[in-house]
Amino acid sequence: MSRLGLDHDELLAANPHLVSCSVTGFGASAELPGYDLLAQAVGGLMSVTGEPDGPPTKVRRRRRRRDLRALRDGPASSRRCEKRERSGLGQRVEVSLLASVLTALVNLSQSYVGAGVVPSRVGSGHPSIVPYQDTSWSPTGRSSSQSAPTGQFARLCAELGVGELAQDGRFATNPVTRREP
Repeated sequence: MSRLGLDHDELLAANPHLVSCSVTGFGASAELPGYDLLAQAVGGLMSVTGEPDGPPTKVRRRRRRRDLRALRDGPASSRRCEKRERSGLGQRVEVSLLASVLTALVNLSQSYVGAGVVPSRVGSGHPSIVPYQDTSWSPTGRSSSQSAPTGQFARLCAELGVGELAQDGRFATNPVTRREP
């Protein structure tokens, strides 16, 4: 935009409420091209995406039927401008796809730093909540479920006709449930 004479300062002078946004792949000085796939791979998101015994997978998001979009492009470009919300004044926002990917990994990073949990691919499951995954358990096909070993889990068990499982000590807490056999 600067080459066209439309840099942030000139635009802000014309409209003090304007928020201009610059989205790059890896920061303004980076040499790498800004592609969603590359940002997901370099940022580590693909290393924790996919089935446990399968290869890393690119994360996709569905906006409309049969319309798959890049996952991190949208969130990177739609960061909220808090200064404008508070003061009414515009500002320049600089965001990178890589920063957006790293933001998506914050919970996994915290688990590693705080508890030494090495992130891995868990398919549609959750690294610390069970049940929380897509399953093939009925003759009619697949089902997805999420509940915690609390009242939600008891209600799920009752609905499925296996209410006694809610009282089973093996499912009392997430740490107990997550143990490998």
